Amino acid sequence: MNALDIERNGPPTHLTRLIDVARERDLSVYDSSYLALALDRGLPLITFDSRLGEAATAAGVHLIK
Repeated sequence: MNALDIERNGPPTHLTRLIDVARERDLSVYDSSYLALALDRGLPLITFDSRLGEAATAAGVHLIK
């Protein structure tokens, strides 16, 4: 992985953040982890999940279709 320059994202350090995003956007904590990561890092999101996609768009995350 070092040769590919892939950054690992370890266990969530802010579990309350994931729970807050899940509650605010009516998502599972699993789905909210992807949305929170995109929000925190300013990254776009790719998903085929319509609920997650709608939540991402509503949160201002660029959705790649």
